[in-house]
Order: sequence, then structure tokens, then C-alpha cells
Amino acid sequence: MALQISELNIYPVKGLKGISVKEAEALEKGFRYDRRWMLTDTTGKFISQRETPMLALIHTAIIGESLVITYEDSSIMVPLNSEHYSGSKEKVTIWDDEVEARIVGKNFNDWFSDVLGEKVWFCFQHESKKREVEKKYGANSMVSFADGYPYLFISDASLKDLNDKLDQPIPMNRFRPNIVVANSKSFEEDTWRKLSAGDAIFHCLKRCARCQVPTIDQETGKMGKEPTKTLATFRKYEHKVLFGMNAVVEKQGLVKVGDVVTLL
Repeated sequence: MALQISELNIYPVKGLKGISVKEAEALEKGFRYDRRWMLTDTTGKFISQRETPMLALIHTAIIGESLVITYEDSSIMVPLNSEHYSGSKEKVTIWDDEVEARIVGKNFNDWFSDVLGEKVWFCFQHESKKREVEKKYGANSMVSFADGYPYLFISDASLKDLNDKLDQPIPMNRFRPNIVVANSKSFEEDTWRKLSAGDAIFHCLKRCARCQVPTIDQETGKMGKEPTKTLATFRKYEHKVLFGMNAVVEKQGLVKVGDVVTLL
């Protein structure tokens, strides 16, 4: 059977719960709306599930012209159009990168600060702002607020292979992929270099080294030892646990669930 897209996901706010979609527009920095927003502390340093696992419990949805963010019985509506944002421009940091971002507005800062119990900024990255993928791999490609790369591919078969080794199987959302591919062999994505899907063409750059986020249950926000403990027994290379393939887009275009994936 042909390789085929089985799942597409976007994560509008870095670290918050993602959105499963039927189609997505592949742009240079990632799918449209993917990780264009981010939370930071008041020095501009990014906040993620690594130090704040409860971010997994904050839901996102795109409804009309708004990004709707919900935690328990409270929600806020964020305009997708950044022209409505009232906050200042600030320098924010993601790992070793410093980029300019727009604070969405004081009321949004206050909402997130109340939810998290600490003062935070809620930031937006305009499409015109530049943040380069690591030059060693990225060939001058740009990325949004994602950790390092605009796209992450994982195959259904790789998750099945892992789950066959675990006492308790885990869902794909632990790994927060953008594109899930069906009908491949397990860990076949390790060998992919260039592929087409829908109207887009992607370059696969390097295998994804995993942090502790996959150990966080995305439904409870609780951290454990798996799947990293088991992955380390058979997916460890140069002290890094690998799962999934990072990629950039060469040709932008629409990608849909069900599209055939062609290796080029």
C-alpha cells in the first residue's frame, strides 16, 4: 500500500494542547497558525511543558477568525489578525535564539498568569519575523516558535513498534507530530530525505531527539518515566533518544489527511 497521511496536527500556542485538522497549509515556518503564539516569563524566556506540564491541559481551537483558548471553565478568544493586538514589541528567547515578538495584550497576559499562578507574557510572532533553522541542517529555512524545526513526521508503524514494547500503550499525542504517516515500516522515516504530500514538498533533515515532554500524559499533565525509559533501550544514539523526523518545506501548498506521500 502507498504511504498515506493519517493525521495532521497544529499547535497554535507552543506547549498547549494541539488541534487535529483534516487539511493544513504548509508554509515556510510550519503549518499556518502552528506555534505562532507562545508564553514567556517576564524576561521573555519561553515556557514549555518541560517546566510547566499543566500546559497540556489548556485547550486550543480555531473558530471563525479567533483562536479560542480554554482551561477548565474559563476561556479567552484571541483574534487571528494581529492588527488587533495592543501589546508592546519585545525580544523573546527560544533556546539560543532571540527574536522580536508582539505581546498580544494585557488582558491575555492576565488570563494566563491567573491560570498558571505566575506572571507571564502571551506573545505572537508575525510571519515577517525571521528565525532560522540551525544552519547545519536547515539550508536557510525559517521556523516559528517551534523548538527547532517547522515540521515533525512520525509513522503509525513506529508508534505501534514502541507500544508493543510498553506495558501500557501511549497515544501519538505524546510526541506532538505535525504529520503522521500510515502504511510504512516501523522507523522507516529515519531514512526519508525528500517527499511530496498534497501540493507540498518537504525535505527531511534530521531525526528528532526527544526531551521529557513525551513522558507527560497529555490528558492529565502528569509526568512519568515512559516512553523514554523504553525508547532508550533501542532508540538511543550519541546519548540522545530519537523518535520522528524533523523537516522543512521546499514547496509550499495544501496538505490533507488521506494524501499519498511519495518519496522523491
